[in-house]
Amino acid sequence: MKLYVGTYAKYAAGSIFGKWMDLDKFKSYEDFIAACHRLHKDERDPEFMFQDCEYDPDCDWQKGLYSESSAPREYWDLKKEMAAVAKAEAKKPVSASAKADREEQKRLRAEYRQQMKDEGIWKDDHMLDYCSKTPARIVKLADGSFLAIDKPSIKTEFCYGEDERGQGGDGPGTMAFANRQCAEAKTLEGFMSNNLGEFDKAMVSSIGRQALREIVYLNDGNPSKAVFLAVHYSNTYAPNESKVVCIGRRSAWYRHARPDGARDLTADDIRRIRHAYMVVRADYKKRLAAWWKRFGASKIRTWTYWTQA
Repeated sequence: MKLYVGTYAKYAAGSIFGKWMDLDKFKSYEDFIAACHRLHKDERDPEFMFQDCEYDPDCDWQKGLYSESSAPREYWDLKKEMAAVAKAEAKKPVSASAKADREEQKRLRAEYRQQMKDEGIWKDDHMLDYCSKTPARIVKLADGSFLAIDKPSIKTEFCYGEDERGQGGDGPGTMAFANRQCAEAKTLEGFMSNNLGEFDKAMVSSIGRQALREIVYLNDGNPSKAVFLAVHYSNTYAPNESKVVCIGRRSAWYRHARPDGARDLTADDIRRIRHAYMVVRADYKKRLAAWWKRFGASKIRTWTYWTQA
């Protein structure tokens, strides 16, 4: 976890002078604060302003620790705790099937990384949005291309009623309704529902339960092997409409008619993809539960356009 450390006095004077500081390079909170004082020794009693933060995407426990006005005192204790948990997990016996799956994923990751390097995908900043370097799971499709499923992030900020006008009453579209949603987001059920709901909207495991007609592979005219999935619906009003979900990103957009270069996935492709998403989802659910156990509602931020809940 890295913090950009400035001071409120400098910021008020129009300066953002500071420095990125990696918390892992300090043994304790006291060591970190001492380094901050040395950085801003030109001020007699500096009030530190942590202007930006970079999280380790593989460490869920870091999310929620950031605050503009206070350093995360618990960072070093949590780091030791998580190291102990990882050590204990490593000692647990692993079933033969789990071990085989782990070895298979290790092999596929190596193949995936090599293909991305060979095709120069990771040299293109734009393509980095589509081709993750650290996917949660890899699926190899029948044509030899890879589908990389990103590790879903934990969402802790929720805004409700952004398109509403705060009219009276308590039904959908009212300020009272939005405030109730804010309150629900600060419960375990609401937290899990909000995060898993977003995951399901974007993932094939959810889409596959709808009345879809076909799933296709889409290269979108790019010579790379970036993989997209398109779900085609039989719609009376728009029979050729396709909902295209970009794997590895929480985004979806609509295209019309079947795109050029698309091919049908095989039945085995679809089975592998759905299985992979269910595995990632199960792990995501465990991570959400662990995060809530550690932080609860204390790190959840909710708001509307009319109130700060």
